[in-house]
Amino acid sequence: MGNLALPTVLEFVRSLSTLILDEAHTLEGVFGSNFAFLVRRLMAARNFLSRNGAQNTSPLQFVAATATIQNPKEHLKRLTGAKFSAITHEKDGAPQCERLVAHVACPEGKESEVAKYVHENLLRKGRDGSFITFVDSRKRVETLAKRADGTKDEKDSLSTAEVLPYRAGYEADDRRAIERRLRDGTLRGVVSTSALELGIDFPSLRVGLNLGVPPTRKAYRQRLGRVGRRGPGVFVVIAPHNAFEMYGTSFHEYHKMSVEPSYLYLDNRFMQFAHARCLAVELESLGAPSKTPTRVAWPDGFRDIHKMARPGGDTPKEFARHCHAWRRHAASRLSIAQRWRSEVPNHNAPDRRENWRNEPNTGPPRVLSRRHLFSPVAGIQSDRLVDKRLRLVYSRDTHFALSFNPTKNHNLGQC
Repeated sequence: MGNLALPTVLEFVRSLSTLILDEAHTLEGVFGSNFAFLVRRLMAARNFLSRNGAQNTSPLQFVAATATIQNPKEHLKRLTGAKFSAITHEKDGAPQCERLVAHVACPEGKESEVAKYVHENLLRKGRDGSFITFVDSRKRVETLAKRADGTKDEKDSLSTAEVLPYRAGYEADDRRAIERRLRDGTLRGVVSTSALELGIDFPSLRVGLNLGVPPTRKAYRQRLGRVGRRGPGVFVVIAPHNAFEMYGTSFHEYHKMSVEPSYLYLDNRFMQFAHARCLAVELESLGAPSKTPTRVAWPDGFRDIHKMARPGGDTPKEFARHCHAWRRHAASRLSIAQRWRSEVPNHNAPDRRENWRNEPNTGPPRVLSRRHLFSPVAGIQSDRLVDKRLRLVYSRDTHFALSFNPTKNHNLGQC
């Protein structure tokens, strides 16, 4: 929405007819609440552009998909303001295979040892399919995968290892290589965080393990759904014998229970104010009236908040700190390169671009003061500097460099 004034973005929003929400159960809590306001701002922009361009006068169509949500119609209506028709599991035509679920009790702290034993037996005796093990720790993922892998060649482990770890933070090429081997069945097993919990379909997975009780029943359902998609499967929770008693239930009851309800915080005044400020800027960029757009199901109290957030509005003191933070964020959206262009004249001139390193009398390009250090490009905030003599400067090869300047001579070092 920050690029709403661009012609290509305007045309896209104007012609938008369908919005698909995949894994809709993840749109809850603070993240889901912000998304709910974002969708309404998008609808407001589309309604204004469609009315002026005489296109897509019909309401925006929503299609949502999720397998682990308790109250789909109610939650999605609060999320988007639109009415939904739910297709429940009774009408689900997807193929379903038999799955065996079990709780393997073990001494507390010995989950990894049990998982290692299971991995060894699966690698030695398994003949069909692959396994996936879920661990809620990146470090334990790496350790368990290394202990389970039977190969010794680490030079090209992505293509030769029998068991590989998978977590957030890997290069895109490495993730795709692991997923490709899982999909074609050449990888015997994978140890993963929740990164492989959603939106995957690997037909080779036959056995699933989970170390400890999953953090939520939604996570349990999602992880259970990774195995047995094209044939019979087994899913095992490896946890102490009293792991489910701590939740006041048993494994059988835990498995039968419905997933947790999804919550949104649309009545949060500070969240409303933040999105009201964004809406005011977007309406101005579109040339739309500054009043709160109609034909959008705004949450209770948002229209009053929007009147305060508009330019010239009577902003209460409770939002003063957020106004300051909003202005600081808006200023930080300018990149360092943009500031350089606006503040340093003739920055493309040859004497500025090529020769300043060799001309000590002319000095380096302009040095930014501490107030300029709040920038996503640099990734540095002024309150994190331990010495006031540390400055951010522009270099020829990079957009920024750090210089420690005990005197007034600039000593550059790229970062």
